[in-house]
Amino acid sequence: AAAALTDDLMVRGDGGAKGVQTSTVNITDAGEMTNPSQPAFFAYLASSDLNVTGNGTLYTLGTNVAFTEKYDQGGDFNVNGTFTAPVTARYYIDFKIKLNQALNASNAQHRMDTSNQTILFAKNVVNFNEQAFFISAIADMDAADTVVYKTYLTGIGADTADIFGSGSAYTYVSGFLAV
Repeated sequence: AAAALTDDLMVRGDGGAKGVQTSTVNITDAGEMTNPSQPAFFAYLASSDLNVTGNGTLYTLGTNVAFTEKYDQGGDFNVNGTFTAPVTARYYIDFKIKLNQALNASNAQHRMDTSNQTILFAKNVVNFNEQAFFISAIADMDAADTVVYKTYLTGIGADTADIFGSGSAYTYVSGFLAV
């Protein structure tokens, strides 16, 4: 039996080598577009990262406990918590962090440090046992620029906290090429 014909459009790139397909963009009749080579990633902490930050010490997620990748379309994310932009563009980036046992903290700061800017979320907190924070932005990144995800607490005493991790992605980072 013959395959049904559609009006879907497929654009293929051969990367300069004839007969070798390196990317495909599909546009359906309804206008939906997919591009399997479009940079996109999602990674999470599968286990908790215990007693991190210290008294105002900036801690980079992925330092002690590596991220687990759910997907990394393009291979641009490193499980140590660094995303490297493959091309110059604007990227949607975000992260959610769940902290436990910050019983002596009075301030929390969470940030995404890109090569071009720091995107910051700061909050006054009062001795919490469990709290989640979310931060997102569209970042202007040049090819080979990076983004890393950081946190710190300040207040009384040691100011340590646990970064909660599990298979349910309580702490995660993600991003994709936006425009």
